[in-house]
Amino acid sequence: MKSRQLSEKRKMLYNATTNYIYFFLFAFLNFLLNPIFVGLLGTYYFAIWKTSLKVFDFLTMFDGRASQSIKWVIAQQRKNKLLEKQFKRAVFEALSVTLKALPYYILVLLTCSFSVNYLFEDFVEEDFLLVSVFGLLLSLHFLINLMCEVIDGVFVGMNEAYKSKSLKLLFLIFLNLFIVLNLIAGFGIIGIALSYLISTTLLLLILIFLLKREFDWFKLKSLGEINREKTVIQPFSKWMSVWGFSDKLFVTQELFCISILLGTTAVTSFIFSSFIQVFSLSVTLLIGSAVMPYLANGNKTEGHSNFINGIKVYKEILYFITSILFGYMVIFNASFVFLWIGSDHYVGQIENFLLSLLFVFISLIRSDSQVGNLSLDLKSRALWSLIFCIGAFLFVYILFDFYPNMTTILTVILAFRCLFYVTQRELVYKEIKGVGSGAKLVCVIFFLSPLVMYLGSNYLAESWLNLFIMSTLYSVIFSAIYYLFILDSSSRSFVFTMFRKVIG
Repeated sequence: MKSRQLSEKRKMLYNATTNYIYFFLFAFLNFLLNPIFVGLLGTYYFAIWKTSLKVFDFLTMFDGRASQSIKWVIAQQRKNKLLEKQFKRAVFEALSVTLKALPYYILVLLTCSFSVNYLFEDFVEEDFLLVSVFGLLLSLHFLINLMCEVIDGVFVGMNEAYKSKSLKLLFLIFLNLFIVLNLIAGFGIIGIALSYLISTTLLLLILIFLLKREFDWFKLKSLGEINREKTVIQPFSKWMSVWGFSDKLFVTQELFCISILLGTTAVTSFIFSSFIQVFSLSVTLLIGSAVMPYLANGNKTEGHSNFINGIKVYKEILYFITSILFGYMVIFNASFVFLWIGSDHYVGQIENFLLSLLFVFISLIRSDSQVGNLSLDLKSRALWSLIFCIGAFLFVYILFDFYPNMTTILTVILAFRCLFYVTQRELVYKEIKGVGSGAKLVCVIFFLSPLVMYLGSNYLAESWLNLFIMSTLYSVIFSAIYYLFILDSSSRSFVFTMFRKVIG
């Protein structure tokens, strides 16, 4: 039994390691290749490509979400040591749920393929056929990727996600190399879409082979007995769907508004200028994803008071990291973008400040959501989230007629994001009392903003080495100040313990 536990822990370590490697490799490839892609494609087609990917990824909400359910069902069955045919049934039902949703998903994808052209303020009508074909090929990619996600859910449920993730990691490298070769050959956005389609098709075939090789129960041939047994996979509830829809909308609404109202040049500048913000948000979400299972388990095994203390420490550490990243974005993002791609693709200091504030609030919203998922029904949050998303879009369109610039778009979205943050906190911590408010972080950001704005307006790195030295110096000084004067004693103890483990 002990050896099995050690084996399971090792698998968990491998799973976490491959996830982190994939995340950092994805960010590194974007950093390395996006300037090359802009040079080969131009800002117009680059913006169409990146925005279309966001749109189609957003539409995955209509695929039935069985790929999300299957990992939890299989994990529970593996824990309960059920029969092998139950694993087969879980896969069979996940595919059934997916196939039932497939006609609606295909309809949505096809509609989007022929209407994605209208997402761009400066779209050229002569490109309608080209972009429509591009959209159709991307639709096929996302359909095939849907099956890849179902199989990936099996590996996650069996606690062997590192196998499928390692394969995805290799295909991520292959995909980007394939895109570069297609662009050099002059195939444009059609070559990009074909790169996605071919890579995903190969990935699906290898995943199926790997699934059959790794799990003997997948080789069961008879499904007759499966059809007579009780259903174990259920589609997500309508409120989970609404929450997922509005949550995806939250993190993409800036891009959609900028694309529709300002055009492809502004989209390209936004993509490059928000690179650090998107990367930093992913870091904070990874921290939350790593902590939440322990908090949930602590609530069951160690009592409610320890659960509350755990949430307090988690929130304090999150505020600590978010404050440092906020200051870094405001001070150093201009230098980063100038050195990376050039001044033509920087949105401006005010817009960068607003983007940094948007990062702060979406980070807080996501962290509260992760806590709320431990104990709260989604209905209220899903409704309020959708209301604030729609409200932000409406006010952006109204005010843009009077103030047609990116500052207007970001300011309105920021205002509605602040309102939703306050509303969600009331909903989440009404059930989980004693955690405290986010007033500390708000105060830190309030007093930090004038200083970092001044420094950001007067500093521009001349080289990557200079940027590295100055950003490291800032991180050390600010971290020390925050650690000594702002963090509470329990959080300081946690940080000190983790630091000793890292260096020792």
